Amino acid sequence: MKLFRKYLLMFAILGLAVLAFSVMAHNVSATDHEPNITSSPVLRVNDNSSYSYSLLADQPGTWAFTSNASFLSMSGNVIFGTPHYEIGSYYVRITFTNSNGTAYQNYTLTVRPEQIISIPWEVLVIALAIVGLMTYAGMRDHNFMLLSGICWSSVSYIVIIPLSMPLAMIGVVIGLLLCLWGVYKLVIA
Repeated sequence: MKLFRKYLLMFAILGLAVLAFSVMAHNVSATDHEPNITSSPVLRVNDNSSYSYSLLADQPGTWAFTSNASFLSMSGNVIFGTPHYEIGSYYVRITFTNSNGTAYQNYTLTVRPEQIISIPWEVLVIALAIVGLMTYAGMRDHNFMLLSGICWSSVSYIVIIPLSMPLAMIGVVIGLLLCLWGVYKLVIA
């Protein structure tokens, strides 16, 4: 039993020594190395939407940045701004400095066109199915041709424009042609 207590005491002392050493090593290593920027940049923003990137580093220090994006500003450790009709790509260089050294982070910020609306694909499929049925009915009965053209134009204008302007314009032209064909058939027939 004495031997067991002796080993138990020895392991307890050894455990405390390891714990004390690891705490000291952790405290020394936290401030005794070059700084690192630990945050990951926000790489995209929509035009006319606010941009914000909170900077983080593994030690205290001073932040600075340079960029060709005139809409960006910095306050403390936050880069922020709102692009207004400034679609394109911009470089950003962040500098973090303290007594242990300097760390840099470079990235490209992309300003995308403003998204007007986001339409679920289910709505698009249903709208196109209705247009397809109306077109089929218009081919079989000329009285439906005018309605088919109105349907094509409406769906193209309301549903497809947010997705693709050229595609929407094709739909509107098809709708107008179907309307003209329907009017022609109603007048001639």
